[in-house]
Amino acid sequence: THKNKTFSYRKRQTLCRSHLCFTLLHQRTDRPTNEQTLYASTMMRLNLTTAEKLRKAASAANKTNVTAAASGVDWPTYDPTELKPGILHVGVGNFHRSHMASYMNDLFNKSFSANQSWGIVGAGVMSFDDDKRKQLKPQDWLQTLVELDGAAGTKKASVLAPMMDFLEVDSNNEHHHQPFYDKLMSSDIKIVSITVTEGGYFLNNQNKLDVDNANIQHDIQNPQQPKTVFGLIVKALYERKQQGRMPFTIMSCDNIPHNGSVTKHVVVDLAKHMYGDDLADWILENGA
Repeated sequence: THKNKTFSYRKRQTLCRSHLCFTLLHQRTDRPTNEQTLYASTMMRLNLTTAEKLRKAASAANKTNVTAAASGVDWPTYDPTELKPGILHVGVGNFHRSHMASYMNDLFNKSFSANQSWGIVGAGVMSFDDDKRKQLKPQDWLQTLVELDGAAGTKKASVLAPMMDFLEVDSNNEHHHQPFYDKLMSSDIKIVSITVTEGGYFLNNQNKLDVDNANIQHDIQNPQQPKTVFGLIVKALYERKQQGRMPFTIMSCDNIPHNGSVTKHVVVDLAKHMYGDDLADWILENGA
C-alpha cells in the first residue's frame, strides 16, 4: 500500500506466551500507513492477592492509593462489588473485552452511582465458554486490556471490572441451560448482548436463518427445551409475553454486516417456527 494512503484490515490472531494471551483486533483507518494505531487486548491471569488489592483500592475510589498504578496499569475507580446486573452478555471473549467491557468500564469510572445497575453477567452454551469461566473465576471476573499506540509509541494497560458474574455453563445441555434461561427471565436484565461469531447465527447462503440446520431443527421441534443461544432467547421472550412482561433488548456486538438487521431476522424467524406468528408480531411491536 502506498505510504500516503490509508488502508483497512481486520484479523484475529492469537499468540500465547505463558500466562499472557495477545489478540490483534484492528488498525485505525484514518491515518497514513506509517501512523497506524494498533489496538490489542490481553488477558493476564490475576491471582487472588491482586484481585483483593483491586477491591480495596476500588473501595477507596482514589487511583493515587493503588499500589500498581506506578507500574502503568489503570485500575477502576469504582467498587465492582457494588455493581448490580443489567446486561447479560453471551460469548465472553477477546472481542467483547476489547470493546463492550472496555466501554462499560469507562462509563463506570466516569459516573458509577448513576449507572451501577448496568453490571455485566457473562453467559454461554459452549464448552469454550465453560473454559473461559474457569479462567476468570479465580480472579473475580477481572480482565486486562492493553492498548498499543504505534504512532505515539505508547502502551496502556487497564484492569476491567464491569463483569460481576459469569453463569455456570451447561455445555452438554444436561440441564437445558437452566442458569442461562433463568437469568434471561430475570427482571434485572434489560439488555442481552451477544458475540457468538457469524456461525452462531445459523445463516444460510441467502443470509437468512437456516431452518434446516440440525440445531435449529432441534429448537423448532423442542421449543420448551432449546439448546441454541437464539432458541433460549426466543423461549424467554415467549414466557415473558405469556406473563405480560416486556421483552429485553437484544444487541449484537458481532463483526458481521448489518448485525442488527441480521439478529432481528434470526430472532423473528425462529420465533415464528418455534411458537407461531403471534410471538413474532409481539417481538416486532415491542422488542428491540
